[in-house]
Amino acid sequence: MSNSEISKFIHEYCDTFRPGGSSEMPKYFHCPVTMLSGGVNLQFGCTDDLALALSSILSGLEAKGFSYSKIQELHIHRLSENTAIVSASFKRFTSDHAVLEEIAATYTIFKKSDLSWGIITIITHELDQVICKI
Repeated sequence: MSNSEISKFIHEYCDTFRPGGSSEMPKYFHCPVTMLSGGVNLQFGCTDDLALALSSILSGLEAKGFSYSKIQELHIHRLSENTAIVSASFKRFTSDHAVLEEIAATYTIFKKSDLSWGIITIITHELDQVICKI
């Protein structure tokens, strides 16, 4: 898969990460999944647990006014034919298109047996820690 296909995968994931999208999101993951955010380490062995956690995360964001996200900066680093690190910054918006917050995350993605990509690790971090070059 080319970098443009990985970019498309991450953009589709970002477009799905919105209130009401939690049931569609597990297809973007390869379990088990690890999420590291704010000093908390969450691990999910199956898609049902992951979908519940994502629903809870999205509900909390929606309570703050979150509506959708847009990628601002995206860096793809191929490690092998079936693994890559993707580091990105995002803006989260309200329904009236006001910026709610800016965040950054780095993902490890893995090509699954069906040849689609799946996220296996998400680490949220400061904007200035986006990995631009390895």
